[in-house]
Amino acid sequence: MTDGISKQKLDLIASTFLFENMDEIVVERIISDSRCAWERYSKGSKIFDETHFRRCLGILVMGEIRVDKKTTDGKYMKMSCLTAGECFGAAAMFSGRDRYATVLTAEKNVEILFIPEELIRWAMRRDFTITENYIRYLSNRIWFLNEKISSLTAGSAEQRLAVFLLEQC
Repeated sequence: MTDGISKQKLDLIASTFLFENMDEIVVERIISDSRCAWERYSKGSKIFDETHFRRCLGILVMGEIRVDKKTTDGKYMKMSCLTAGECFGAAAMFSGRDRYATVLTAEKNVEILFIPEELIRWAMRRDFTITENYIRYLSNRIWFLNEKISSLTAGSAEQRLAVFLLEQC
C-alpha cells in the first residue's frame, strides 16, 4: 500500500472515470507520484476561481464542493455540488485558457488529490485506457451540455417545459 493512502481512499480514487478498467497497481503508482498534491481546505475556502486555478485533475476524496458560475450581473449561480469520488478540472486541463469557467468552494472540510496535467500526459502515453477514459468522460460532458442547450433553445415556454419533463423521465 502507498505511504499514507488508505485502502478506502485508493478504492475511491480507482472508481473515478479516469481509472475505470485500470489495474489497482497502476492507479497506486500514479497517485503516489511526487508530482501529485494532497490538499485540505476548510469549509468556506475557495479552491478555484476564474483566475486562480491549476492545470490538473482534482479528485475529491472527502467532503463537498459547491460549483458556481458567475452570471452577467456579477452574481453567482449554483451549478452543482461535488461529493467524494467526483472530479473537476478535466475540461480546463488541456484548454490553454487563462480563465477557469466556475468557482469552486468547500461546502464542508475537503481533501483533494490534484493530479497535474504533466502526469496525466505521462500516464496517457503509457496506458491508452486512461486516454480512452478521458475522451469518454469529455464526450459525455459534451452530450450533457448539448442537451442543456437544446432545452434552453426549445422555443416556446411550453416546448421548453416539455423538453425538461422528457429529460426527467
